[in-house]
Parts: sequence; C-alpha cells; structure tokens
Amino acid sequence: MNNLIRTSQTFVNNGTDLPAAGSTIASVTSGVLGVFGANQTETTAAPTITTEPKLTLYQGNIDGSVKKGMTITGSSITGYKGERYTPDTRDVWVIGYNRKTATGSIQVTNDADYTYVVSLKHDKELYSERPLDFRINFHSAVSATQLTIATQIYAQAVAAKNKKTFNSDINFIIVGDGNSAAAPTTTVVQGVTYTIYGGSGASNYGVEFTGADIPQFQNTQYRVRRPYFAVFADTSTGFGNTTTVSQINSMDTGIGTYDEVYNLENFDYGFEGVLNRTMWPIPVLEYKTSTAFTTSAAITPTIVVVATADIATFSATVAGIIPVGQRIVIGTSLEVVEIKYFISGTVAVLTKPIVTSESGVTVKLNMQYSVINLSFIDNVETSIGLISRAPKQIRIAFPAIDAAGAWNSISAIGISLKTLFDSYCASSPNSFAPISI
Repeated sequence: MNNLIRTSQTFVNNGTDLPAAGSTIASVTSGVLGVFGANQTETTAAPTITTEPKLTLYQGNIDGSVKKGMTITGSSITGYKGERYTPDTRDVWVIGYNRKTATGSIQVTNDADYTYVVSLKHDKELYSERPLDFRINFHSAVSATQLTIATQIYAQAVAAKNKKTFNSDINFIIVGDGNSAAAPTTTVVQGVTYTIYGGSGASNYGVEFTGADIPQFQNTQYRVRRPYFAVFADTSTGFGNTTTVSQINSMDTGIGTYDEVYNLENFDYGFEGVLNRTMWPIPVLEYKTSTAFTTSAAITPTIVVVATADIATFSATVAGIIPVGQRIVIGTSLEVVEIKYFISGTVAVLTKPIVTSESGVTVKLNMQYSVINLSFIDNVETSIGLISRAPKQIRIAFPAIDAAGAWNSISAIGISLKTLFDSYCASSPNSFAPISI
C-alpha cells in the first residue's frame, strides 16, 4: 500500500446543478454530476450516513457514457476539505527603486564593473531546489547615473533572455519613483530608446523582474510550472552596499486554476482503467476542465486606468476583495488585466500596460474553480480473512461563482455540493465541520 500517491479521482463540473432527488442515471447527461445513494438514484439534498451509508458520484460524458466514481462509505471518511478559488501569483524582484515600498536606489559607481545574479530555482515540485545561477556583467559609463545603470541592467537581462539564458521565464521593465499612474516616459541611451514606468519626475530608478507565462508540458508531466527565482546584486562590484535588492511578491500556483485542475484530472486518468486496457473499446479521454473564466458582477469600488501605464487606481480600498494575481475586467473596454502586486489598498501594479484609458468605470473579477476534497478508507476483506485498507481520495472542482454573481458568493452547484457533503460528513464518525468555499 502506498500512502504517498493514493488512488484518486477528479470530477469537474462547469456549472450545471445536481439532478433532483430521486433522479435515475438517465439524468446524468453530458456535463451533469450526480451523487447517488445505494438505490442508484440521486440522494436527497442533505443525506446522512444513516439514510445513505454509501454514496457514489457519476458524471455524464459527451459520447453518452457515464464516468463512475469510487464508492464512498460514510463511516470511513477520513478527510473533508473545501478550497475556494485563489489566483496564481508571480515572483517579482527589483534591483533599485521598489514601487511597493517607495524606497530604494541603485548605487552609482563611475567606470566600474557591475555584476548581478539571477537564480532560477524551479521546477520546485519536481527537483526540489536546484538553482541555475546566471551571472550577468556590464561596465558603467565614465559619467554614470542611476538611470544609465538601470538601462544597462535591463539591456543585459533582455540580451540574456533573447539568448535563451532565462528560457523566456522572466520579463523586465525599468521603473522610477515618479508618477507611475501617468503614461511612462522614454529615454535614449547610446542610441537605444528605453521605456520607464514612473519616469515622470523620477530621481531614483530600478529594474523589476517578473515571472512570465511559460509552457506547461501537460502531456508529459502533472505539475503546474511557474517561474521561481531570486535576484542578487554582487556587492563587491559597482553595486556596493547601498543598492537595494528586494522581493516584491512571491510565486504561488493558486487553487482551482485551469492548470491545477487540468493536471489533477489528467493525472487521475491513470487510475481509470484506460492505461491497462480494462475497458473496451478503449474510451477517448474527455477533459472537462475549461480555460474559461466566470465573470462576477461589478464590485463597489470603481477604477481609473491610463493607456500605456501599468497602474490601476481604485476609488476605495479593495483589500479583501481583489487578491494579488486576480484577473479583472475593466469598464466598457472589457480589457482583462492581472494584478501583479499592490502598492496600497487602492493602487495596484499590473502585469502589462493598459491599452485603453478609462476613469470611474466598473471592475469585475474573473474566477475559475473551487474544490471539495474527500478522503476515505476503502476496506476490502481478502479471501484469507485479512482486511486491506486502501486510502482513496475524490476531488470535485466546480465554478467558484455563477456568472454575474457577487465576487464573494458561491455558485449554485457549489451550494448544492456543500449542503450535501456538510450534512453527510457531519454525520460521519469524525463529525466534520462545515467547509468554507
């Protein structure tokens, strides 16, 4: 028995509610998820282990077939957990001025060698922490400034990326301590034009390093891939001891994102009898995980954005409403942008510049899946009287909210599943508390 990789199944529902109580298997059509009792009909809205000692999940496929779940014995449930959708986030580092803390600078040393290090540490899930350190060097001008050094940091980073040193894992921008909410400025250094975000009226400068969107290789591995890195300045070079290097935001793979749910669904197909040909004809795998987002109703605060800038300013605090990594839909342009990090409760930095200026317009949130996890023991009595205890797990992914629902609401299918399993798991020997999703 392997307790590390337990037999598991993933069911993905894209918004259709549960069938009515008493419905038969005929109601489990494409996209419908059913929770059936011992009589093989849809259970009541709030069953207990007394009324339904065992439950089985079924899900309809496009071809008319039905995916059958492992039977859950109520008295053997060992874990019950709910996870609400949480967006994935990116590693963000800066050399020099830090827009989040409004502090920091680059030490200026004329006619000197500068060296900084980018340490790529992913794939953390597969290889623990085995960093690939890239040392990047340049020589400052005879009459250098923070701005000229920032352009050299940026230019050398872009050159390394173009040579596939970073494998396109990191993006870079030059920032200043000027007005970031205004359109960025430009400067020409040695014939090359550079864009500076927050360049208007700036006196301190920096370079932000941000994790990029990278290939997932979902046909060959089952882990979410996110750039995971750190940046260091060599203090024995021109950077000296006064250059500021700091991490603004850390990477997180999130909960209920497309990449996470798809990988779980894909991995769990290995337990479905497809690979060892126990089903004939061999079924075509049907992936139900969708890349689509569900868009909420507008939140109360409105937003101001300026074309070509990477700042969003809200009319009131969005703390507790919009997390880092959240994709938001702006006003009438319906432009979708991602929050890279927050400067304050009302000011956010975005992962890309705005295309269309808008002022005092609505903000909506794009969300994907919440997840319910059920763990249980499958006890099988062998022919010689021994009991085989097999730990198993079932995951159910479903839209966190309904279309145009409040940002903090629960989808109709989510409410139905929560009501059903809250009641069922509370009646189990472990008396599980209601979950939060």
